[in-house]
Amino acid sequence: MLSPLPTPMEMALWDRLTIEGFGLSGAVLMENASRGALQILLQEFSSLRGRSVLIFAGPGNNGGDAFALARHLAQEG
Repeated sequence: MLSPLPTPMEMALWDRLTIEGFGLSGAVLMENASRGALQILLQEFSSLRGRSVLIFAGPGNNGGDAFALARHLAQEG
């Protein structure tokens, strides 16, 4: 069963509370999000070696997450 997704306002609040409450930087949150996304992709596809992946990246932190994911995918080969 799918869980409801947070709204953009809820996500911004959670990011801010995490940054302020735990002293983490936005860059650390992006890195963690991109590594989590990579793990999900590897679980779903077992290997991405030799496959093409298209990533759409918009402005803001979500775009930063996408670029970090692209970096991890490139490192995977």
